[in-house]
Amino acid sequence: GDWEQGWIIFADPTRNSPWTNASVDAGETVALYSQALSGNVVVKGNNGASQYVSYSADGLSRQLNGSSLAAATIRVCSTSTALQDSQRARDIAINSIGRVTVSTASSVSSACAAPT
Repeated sequence: GDWEQGWIIFADPTRNSPWTNASVDAGETVALYSQALSGNVVVKGNNGASQYVSYSADGLSRQLNGSSLAAATIRVCSTSTALQDSQRARDIAINSIGRVTVSTASSVSSACAAPT
């Protein structure tokens, strides 16, 4: 699935699941979750963040196969025509060492194009 279907945040101390299938195993606790978003919110990611973001114990962002995550961006955007193009989107940038920054995306149309 993708971000628009919802998401979960959980710790995976046992790492029993294969790296290619992130899932909550018996005894693991879900810290936070969100159900599917409303129809006027679009969430798209790129460069390994199209469906998930994963961190290792040392705080580095990782792909499910254990390799480093290249810099990635997740755009959260409203398709509402009540918003100006300069107000409708936020970009969540994750760099290769796991640092997260949030910025206001400028001149984003109501089509909410995904970051490429």
